[in-house]
Amino acid sequence: MSLKKAAFRALFWDFIGKVLRQGAGIIVGLLLMRLLYPADFGLIAMANVFIALSMIFIDFSLSAGLINKPQPTQEQYSSVFFLNMLMALLLAGLLLWAAPFIGMFYHDNTDVVSIVRVLAFGPLIQASCCVQRARLMKTLDFKSLALSNVTGAVVAGPCGVIAAFYGLGVWSLIIQHYITVLIGTLEIWRRSDWRPSFVFSIKSLRDLWRFGARIFFSEVLETFFSKLDILVIGKMFSPALLGYYNKAKSYNEFIINYVSSGLGSVFFPLFSQIQSDSERIRSVAQKALHCISFLSFGLMGLFYLVTEDLVIVLFSQKWTLSIPFYRIIILTAYASPVSSILMTVIKGRGRSEYFLRAEILKKVILTASFGGFFWGLKSYLWVMVGVCFIATVFINGYYFEKAIGYKRTRLFFCLAMYFIIAFICVMLGFWVYKVLPDIRIIRLLVGCLFFAVSYLGINKILKTKGWDALCEVVQHGVSVVPFTGPLVNGVGKALLYLFR
Repeated sequence: MSLKKAAFRALFWDFIGKVLRQGAGIIVGLLLMRLLYPADFGLIAMANVFIALSMIFIDFSLSAGLINKPQPTQEQYSSVFFLNMLMALLLAGLLLWAAPFIGMFYHDNTDVVSIVRVLAFGPLIQASCCVQRARLMKTLDFKSLALSNVTGAVVAGPCGVIAAFYGLGVWSLIIQHYITVLIGTLEIWRRSDWRPSFVFSIKSLRDLWRFGARIFFSEVLETFFSKLDILVIGKMFSPALLGYYNKAKSYNEFIINYVSSGLGSVFFPLFSQIQSDSERIRSVAQKALHCISFLSFGLMGLFYLVTEDLVIVLFSQKWTLSIPFYRIIILTAYASPVSSILMTVIKGRGRSEYFLRAEILKKVILTASFGGFFWGLKSYLWVMVGVCFIATVFINGYYFEKAIGYKRTRLFFCLAMYFIIAFICVMLGFWVYKVLPDIRIIRLLVGCLFFAVSYLGINKILKTKGWDALCEVVQHGVSVVPFTGPLVNGVGKALLYLFR
């Protein structure tokens, strides 16, 4: 199979997996948000800060070293596996010991103590399939990864809803989490043909660590700072307010999941295979940037316009207080998709030192931004809007330019163009709302339709590269996936454009 077809299949299955998993997640999430209270989601968020940090130290980014290395040995795979299991056991014990201190940090919250103790064993289950995941990613077998993830989500969702219906509260979220992890792990083992050998070599790990070290420290910084807002809000405010904020943040991640979350996992092994071909990398990255910007700002504008009606229609009136948070956070939605492709190119070129430097600089700026909390949660969010712009254009863009020679000014004008188009469409949408009846479902449907037509229309009139890409894939895209249907064919054509 050619590299183009392999990459397309990987993107296709990664996308389909996310569509199915997110589709199930949306339905389950709607039911859980109606059955549970914001404080329940806030308590889970408090505990998950420490669970997420522990996951980083299980693998030490050695899986990234396995993916980057052209031909890893069985000894290297097995050594990483046994290291993962050992670290998972140690970290589970550490979390059990530290649970009371975590509860003390959150003003002696005994619920958080119990939740951390129960969740402490989740990383142990996940650690058992880290190597299998790395092997599937390396071979671009995202079909197996997607089906494994979907199976866990589909089975766990109804279990969580039933538990919530019978009044288990926050524990229904924990039940759902464990079923998802357990079934997903079992499916990965079933679909992967790799099994560990009883060998362990420090020398093998040292070889992988040469590449993975900088990625590891970058991921530590990324995870810590991505959870630091949860940590601070949980400390300074109530669990209910944290629940509102965290759900608003996850709402923003909807765009990220559908536009860019597969980019790193798919493009990293792809760019690693063509890392010596600068011209090809530059061509693919440029096309990807325009496609991603076109999609990101389109979705960002759409969700900004319909947020109020969408939240109340789907989640009920008890989530109304989250609407202001949604509208500010959504303004940062473009940053992660764009940054994902920039940093993935850097990693794929083997320039992990650039990756680490960029992450350190971004974290320095992010640390300063936490001063916004002194003026309230909304002030902090507005500061974050500025921080995301600086991090994406001036920091990620700088190292992206050093890696492949793509000018930052071109990146800036690419983002500015699609932002202005989306802004105009949002303003026109609010004007249309003034003449509509005050019926939320009608406003929601008309708002979505009006924004989509106006955004595509303006891009067509201006003949932007994003619009040209859309036209080209519709006219010339060819599906290489052995399935039929408008959705599959349309997705296939859109993704294949990146590799034309």
